[in-house]
Amino acid sequence: MRHVLGVAMVAVLAGGAHAESSITRDKAIRLDREARELARAHRWAEACSKFEASLQTEPTLDRRFELADCYVHIGRLVGAWRLYREVSELAERDDDGLRYKRAKRQADDLEPRVPRLVLETPASPPAGFVVTRDGTPVDPHAPGQVIYVDPGTYEIVAAAPHFDPFKQSVTLDEGQVQTLAIPDLTATFVPPGGLSRTRKVVALGAVAAGAAAIGAGLLFGWRASSAYSDAKKLCGTDLVCAPPDYDRGKELTADARWRANASTAFIVVGSAAIIAGVAVRFTAPRSQESASARIVPVASDRGAGLALLGRF
Repeated sequence: MRHVLGVAMVAVLAGGAHAESSITRDKAIRLDREARELARAHRWAEACSKFEASLQTEPTLDRRFELADCYVHIGRLVGAWRLYREVSELAERDDDGLRYKRAKRQADDLEPRVPRLVLETPASPPAGFVVTRDGTPVDPHAPGQVIYVDPGTYEIVAAAPHFDPFKQSVTLDEGQVQTLAIPDLTATFVPPGGLSRTRKVVALGAVAAGAAAIGAGLLFGWRASSAYSDAKKLCGTDLVCAPPDYDRGKELTADARWRANASTAFIVVGSAAIIAGVAVRFTAPRSQESASARIVPVASDRGAGLALLGRF
């Protein structure tokens, strides 16, 4: 009797899983069909949104191909290039020679069209030196780093406490490689006088924001560690997943990676904000001038943080 009940339970669970899988597949197919209709009408931005939803619902190599092709039409060359490379890696792993060759050829053909921005930063930047691209932080200590970007115009900002910020707009076309040399920042002139009330408020605000950023960084770090532990439980310590667990393992690993990056960004920027706040309050020359500053959030798909910009 127990054996019969066990078999019945397994059958019910298997049937439920099959039904759920069928519903998911049907949804992905419907989204894919709608995306293709939009593409035929040359409504590429809407088509890409549908392709993204279809890929998220049921991630397959063919849907990655479709989204990459769509990205090319709307100028998202970086996203298309990365998808082609991802397909080639997955196809090679699965010994799918046909899709591997196609994806590899597409990635190789597209790469020369992707603009690249080379940032050269000062050899000895001041304390608290921060560089952002349209609000997205970049590593200011990596000399000559190459950033793959889509065609368009970007604002590069380099800033540090007690220094005038450097701002430069850069426009890149398809296939263009442009180098931007960030000069040494100029120290802000502060006339003699007394410590202004505004400076005190700015200093306290910087310290408070820095403490909050560090707290957020610790939280992201804990969540990254948890996701990484889940990935190891699923795929083993070497993170080599079995085929049924590959997508989930990849999702957990990616989640752990971006949370770790966010944790690092929050802690680094938070520490810089605290140092800047202390410096403004206790080491800045005394003056009665009106100080101005702002703490701005900076974010990307891989992390987030805060930056202290302004004149003290």
